[in-house]
Amino acid sequence: MHPRHPRRLGVFTPLVAALVLSLAPACKGGSKGGASDGKADGNEAADGSPVAVVVPPVAGGTGGTGGTGGTGGSAGGSGSDGEAAGSGGTGIVASGSGAAGIGGSAGSGGTSGAGADGAAGDAAAESSGGGVDTTGLLKEIKNRRTKDARVTEIIGELQAAEVESVEIAKALTARGKALHATPERAKAAFELALETDETLPDPAFELAKQAAVLGELEEAKGHLKTVKERKGKKLLQQIDFDPMWEILKDDPDVRALLK
Repeated sequence: MHPRHPRRLGVFTPLVAALVLSLAPACKGGSKGGASDGKADGNEAADGSPVAVVVPPVAGGTGGTGGTGGTGGSAGGSGSDGEAAGSGGTGIVASGSGAAGIGGSAGSGGTSGAGADGAAGDAAAESSGGGVDTTGLLKEIKNRRTKDARVTEIIGELQAAEVESVEIAKALTARGKALHATPERAKAAFELALETDETLPDPAFELAKQAAVLGELEEAKGHLKTVKERKGKKLLQQIDFDPMWEILKDDPDVRALLK
């Protein structure tokens, strides 16, 4: 039996070799075809190894620059809308940015105008110092360190701003009280308050007190009469319990004012 084995091997060996040779071109061609076909998906190189897929970035647009507002104008456009010019009123800086495209940069925030009808523009000017700071000016009058000449200027500014005369007179009366250490300047402030408004009784009462302290009784009674005319009843009531009025409280003319 054994002597027959070499013959059988000799028969099969050529057959196996022929089969291998016939399949080799197909395998080789398949590899080339795979590489060629691989171009469709980009996932394999010519030798069959995987490669990275690189997708080029889509160029993004740069956001537009916001528009500049003018006097009383409309808001400027945001970056994505491009430039939009406003019209009318002082422009107010507004935040905002342009929309960025893929790979692009955002546009810068624009400047917007204030109010289409200019009303908002006027309000902005008022808050930024364009208007008159009446509260600050009234406080400046009350400050005893403010020069008298400056007080005259302030009164003109307040009157031009149509501040009520009684408010100015009150500030001047407060100034006179703050200047008690310098009676002449205090008296000038009270007299100016008396002239500025015809309804406030307080400056007349302060002038009456000054005159009474100096012994100028007739002048004091004249000022008390003005207090009565300006309906300063509560002020006159002080005469009965304030010791400084001892010199005048029993005077017939003064008693008549207290009725």
